[in-house]
Amino acid sequence: MMPLKRKQNGAVLLTSLIMLVVLTLFAISMINSSSLGFRIASNFQAQKVMEQGVHEQMAKLISNPANFSAPVVQPDACVNGVGAACTGGYLVKVGMATCIGFGPAPGYSKKVGELDPQDNDFEVQATVVDPANPANKYMTIVEGVRVRMLAGSCP
Repeated sequence: MMPLKRKQNGAVLLTSLIMLVVLTLFAISMINSSSLGFRIASNFQAQKVMEQGVHEQMAKLISNPANFSAPVVQPDACVNGVGAACTGGYLVKVGMATCIGFGPAPGYSKKVGELDPQDNDFEVQATVVDPANPANKYMTIVEGVRVRMLAGSCP
């Protein structure tokens, strides 16, 4: 018996091309989604590095009591950069400690003729900037610090 000749319409070819297009679009969306996740993780890591640099510079300022009795301008600090131009890094600018208030220190009794201690509240502000363009600010962090000093010491 002789096989019957059938006319093929190309349904298998059309179906396989549609499947190939769908799989290609799926692969492209997966690549884009993974690169987006990588960018998010990189930005998060850069933000944490900047925050760590800011807190390190603030800790240097806070650890020196002289910065609260006679505030001085802190030098700019380079974080993860190379050279004097801080290439490839971030520049941290820490402002002077500013006295924003004071009050009596609890647990002390004042004797006549003696100075009593008081709690002074200071505000310290640090800004992370681009070393190539200092007008481009990445973040600003403000911290409050309470320092116990003799009365009248809050400048």
